[in-house]
Amino acid sequence: MRGIMKALIIKNNKLEYTDVPTPSIGSNEVLVKVSACGISDKDIDNIRAAGNDGVIAGSEFVGTVVKSGNPKYEDMIGRRVAVISYNTCKGCEYCRNNHVNLCENIKQIGSRTGWGKREFYPGAMAQFCQVWADHCYPLSDKLSDEEAALMEPMALGLAAVRKAASITAEDTLVIGAGTVGLSIAQHLKLQGARRVFVIDITGKCKDAIKQLGGLIAIDASQSNAAEIIRNNIGESGCRSVFDTIGTCETQNWAHNALAIKGEMITTVTNTDTLPYKLMYFSGERSVTNIITPQYKDMYDTLRLLEAGKIMAKPLIEAVYPMEDYKEAFQHKLQMAAGNDAKIVIKI
Repeated sequence: MRGIMKALIIKNNKLEYTDVPTPSIGSNEVLVKVSACGISDKDIDNIRAAGNDGVIAGSEFVGTVVKSGNPKYEDMIGRRVAVISYNTCKGCEYCRNNHVNLCENIKQIGSRTGWGKREFYPGAMAQFCQVWADHCYPLSDKLSDEEAALMEPMALGLAAVRKAASITAEDTLVIGAGTVGLSIAQHLKLQGARRVFVIDITGKCKDAIKQLGGLIAIDASQSNAAEIIRNNIGESGCRSVFDTIGTCETQNWAHNALAIKGEMITTVTNTDTLPYKLMYFSGERSVTNIITPQYKDMYDTLRLLEAGKIMAKPLIEAVYPMEDYKEAFQHKLQMAAGNDAKIVIKI
């Protein structure tokens, strides 16, 4: 007989803190007792979207393996792990060509995607979550649960930097000083960028930028941002510009800041119509997008966190117990664009 656990489940475009069945696990899975889970923009989108009843929220998480679906994974029991929240088919064109983050048949924890029709969909804002055994990375004691829960969004920062053709000794600009933006900035610094400019749109991220060190903050919260950017960077522009906000305004800032042989990399998607001019792409300027990191990006990010090469703690704004989920999500919703510092829920 299956047990009962507490979970945050989507119903009628709202979250409910309620009892649901403890998930059963397959032969390639383990059961993780969740200890911490970050609130992501994806969680907000899933709550607002139609047809997500039954989805347990949460995908950025850490926990301890308590049960194995196969004897060969029993040595994992008792280990604290960070989790990759998506799994791929391994057979589509993108999987076969080493682009697993673009898999056509992806399964996603904290979402309906890939699971077919069921009463409850796996998510990490719960006492327990079923996880693919080979998607669990053992953690050292050097990282707290809250820090390790940022592996996935910080890996997006690394994935974005790896999209750039040239970083070493080049000037770079990051628009948005939230979790992903400050992750990008740290990876840029680590990979030898000449100068790393970070635009703080909200005026509330200065402390985090200062804690990380080696970054040049541009406060665009009070005056003409485009003018401030150009005055700080100079007429030659930046070789790489990263937009983590994705509005018409920030896209214009990005294009205006690009060097003649520059590239803009965005880490967001939305339905906005952007009034591009072909002049934006004169010279050899280009634009690309990435929203899902590869497995390797997550593993490398975790290793860098454990080695102290990058930091997660300055990116965490607040931690709430799961029963205070309403306050936690309200805090997330009240954040201004550009300040997506992480809110973490403790289970």
